[in-house]
Amino acid sequence: MHPGIFYPGGSLSNLASVALAAQRSRGKSREPVVLISNHCHYSIRNAVEICGIQKTIGIETTVQGIVDLDSLKRAIETAKTNGLNPIYFCCVLGATNLGSFDPVEQIHDIFIEYDVHPWIHFDAAWGGGVYFNPRGDFYREVSAIADSIVLDFHKFLSAPLLCSVLLVKDKSSLQKTDVSQSANYLFNNKQDKKYSLSLKSLQCSREAYAFKLWLMFKYHGISYFQDLIEKFYENQQEFRRQLCDRVLYVVEPQYFNICVWFIPPEMTMGQSILDYSIEERQKIDSFNLAMYEKIATDGFAKFNFSSFNNFPTLIRIIVHHGNLTKEIISEIVSYLYDVYNSA
Repeated sequence: MHPGIFYPGGSLSNLASVALAAQRSRGKSREPVVLISNHCHYSIRNAVEICGIQKTIGIETTVQGIVDLDSLKRAIETAKTNGLNPIYFCCVLGATNLGSFDPVEQIHDIFIEYDVHPWIHFDAAWGGGVYFNPRGDFYREVSAIADSIVLDFHKFLSAPLLCSVLLVKDKSSLQKTDVSQSANYLFNNKQDKKYSLSLKSLQCSREAYAFKLWLMFKYHGISYFQDLIEKFYENQQEFRRQLCDRVLYVVEPQYFNICVWFIPPEMTMGQSILDYSIEERQKIDSFNLAMYEKIATDGFAKFNFSSFNNFPTLIRIIVHHGNLTKEIISEIVSYLYDVYNSA
């Protein structure tokens, strides 16, 4: 079991993970660099700036919305050529945009191959629901790779805001002895420091974040939330089954994100967005944006639009709702096709 500390949100948990990586790299002769994939949560870049790390190298993502392994190799080679020390890498488990999961084992193998040892962080702030489901057996096993993991229970379990936890592999990494020595008005050698959460956290005053989660589990039981996560997966599968005509899936759904391009009726259906020319992609972009504007104006359902890798605007549907039924999903899909036909 990983020790950890609760934080008010995934952004602060991510900041703490970068700070821990920077702390571990102190005293190293080579200048630190952070490798950042372009589908990481924006808080990672903010954290790098806050921690004063001057160098970053961007990692491309594939058309499937995951880390491009060749791009990662090139980034490591660039770092080594320039005498830089890669100190941190964030693997995304359940990307905010597409719900995609990085190939964590292959990423870890690449670091071993190149003999670099960054702090490996699993950002499962959104994708942490996978740990509550048999589909997550693989991720539970490979979590031993991670130096830290962030889980946002207010996202995937709808806990009261805010309820985020940062889990770490090495318990001692949370202890900040230099703080206790300079703040003897709060901490001294006569007290049991295991109860001094401020020594492990970026915060001093704090809410009882963990109490919210404890109450949820105490009242409902773990099995209730396991069933809830399974229901979300069933929602995803039902949407995938019904939403199948004139749509191109950005990625095959892995989680609770349904991301699609609606292909205009006058265009031939392709197998991939790469099958379309630049001009055709511009038409797809305009068509989906027009659909979204109609959806937003109607107010029938709340969806979002997004894009990635300079591809056309996509429609993003989050199926994270325990009360969705097949009938409701049918109504939503029928509505979407009404909008499609009027766009």
